[in-house]
Amino acid sequence: MIRIRRNRKVALAGLAVSVLLVGAEKKIVINEGDEVYKATFDGTKAPEARMREWFLLSPYVGTPPNPDENFYMAIGVSRENGVEKIDKIFLAPWLELCRKPGCESRPVDSAWLANAEKNLDLGQKQVQRLDAMTLPAVLEPVRSYLLASLRFSLDVQQARFRYIKDGDVQPLRTLFAATCRSSEPGDASMFANLAAAPPTARPTASRYGWENRMIHCRVGEGSYPIASWQAFVRNYGLKETTVSTEYQ
Repeated sequence: MIRIRRNRKVALAGLAVSVLLVGAEKKIVINEGDEVYKATFDGTKAPEARMREWFLLSPYVGTPPNPDENFYMAIGVSRENGVEKIDKIFLAPWLELCRKPGCESRPVDSAWLANAEKNLDLGQKQVQRLDAMTLPAVLEPVRSYLLASLRFSLDVQQARFRYIKDGDVQPLRTLFAATCRSSEPGDASMFANLAAAPPTARPTASRYGWENRMIHCRVGEGSYPIASWQAFVRNYGLKETTVSTEYQ
């Protein structure tokens, strides 16, 4: 899923219908690098610390600062019959995400595997955090959707790790069978190439071949429940704006 950068100020009109009480308005800013997300909300509805956590579920918030402490995210924007549609998922950290400078070029050795295990551990902790997050009932569909994408992403990375470490293709086959409803002509050769790949080639073979195929299989498995987020916006007097910093 591709993160679409906006190069204009986008007011998310129509979402905020509550008028905030004087002195009750609170403001939150999330700087994503190429965009800044700004939100105001009725501070009488919920504590600010809790609202900061809930805002991470917004369809308009991409990967925030310190994603290890929050979540890795991806946003996709498309147009259907002239109407903009937005989707958002949570992602587990990928195995290759470097925990120390210089590991990008490291061969698949004990240090590479240790780095990958740290990413798997972080992904599991993020699943647990989202699962345990205290949310208003109106946001439960949003949690369910994002939790499903996060768990699937973690399953993908765990299967890749077992394959890269041991050369065992079966974890990849098992998750593929559970995810893909039909096969394609190139699937047999894909698994044959995975089985024949030397250890140094396994990360690339499983990420840009098998993992991409898995993502393709999962397309259409629901979409971000925007109606639930809009109901939350109405209930909590929320106003959201995203501002691009790309050309400033």
